[in-house]
Amino acid sequence: MLSSPATAILFTVLLWWASTAALLYLNHLPRHTYPRSAGVLVALAIMAFGSLGSVSEQHEVRFAYLGFIQGLLLWAALESTYLMGMLTGPHATPCPRDASRRERFRLAIGTSLYHELAVIAVGMSTWMICYGATNRVAWWTFMTLWFMRWSTKLNIFLGVRNINLEWFPEHLRYLDSYVTHRPMNLLFPFSVGIAGSVGLHVISRIAETESPFMSTSLSLVLTILLLGLLEHIFLVLPIKDSVLWDWAQRRATARQASKS
Repeated sequence: MLSSPATAILFTVLLWWASTAALLYLNHLPRHTYPRSAGVLVALAIMAFGSLGSVSEQHEVRFAYLGFIQGLLLWAALESTYLMGMLTGPHATPCPRDASRRERFRLAIGTSLYHELAVIAVGMSTWMICYGATNRVAWWTFMTLWFMRWSTKLNIFLGVRNINLEWFPEHLRYLDSYVTHRPMNLLFPFSVGIAGSVGLHVISRIAETESPFMSTSLSLVLTILLLGLLEHIFLVLPIKDSVLWDWAQRRATARQASKS
């Protein structure tokens, strides 16, 4: 059952939806809850990182799922520390109105510089542990999330139609001054084309392999790639994908209001 690509796809979709909702919920709780929430995620990520070496040497199907979860936990911990304002960058103010595009880009990098350096450090460390190993699902997962997130950030900076800035906590709303609102930008087709081409290559690899472990591993990573591609497409559509998770934000707001 676990070795079925359909099971891997369903598992990934449900975990992606639930984990996004959980992060959105936690980010909209009062700020005094952030250290506890981030602390739990960081602790789980440390445990995941500590077991990377042993898991990467296992090639049973269940370890493909475990490697996938490890990659997600590493990414979730990094995202939470950024969104909760604990690991951001040297610039935490709105962009000056008269800033040139080059200056705006430099300042925009500064809003998350420490976070991006942490992503690079964790990503490279994960790669070194998984390099040459039998099970590289954790690295593939982290790399896919890394590439798609940077692509999203660049496209939002250059200009897209839909930006879910309402998802950001109040202390990050100043990021709106760094982005451009327009139907599309010239980078967007290349981003979608590269991700689509990689997806097609992975699909061909799944069709060719006879290994249940490899089929499951590739299906997990392929699904997270396609979900990232779907998020890209929603950036330029006249409708938002926020409807999938707005309930989590409303629940956090309601909880906060009930305690005030």
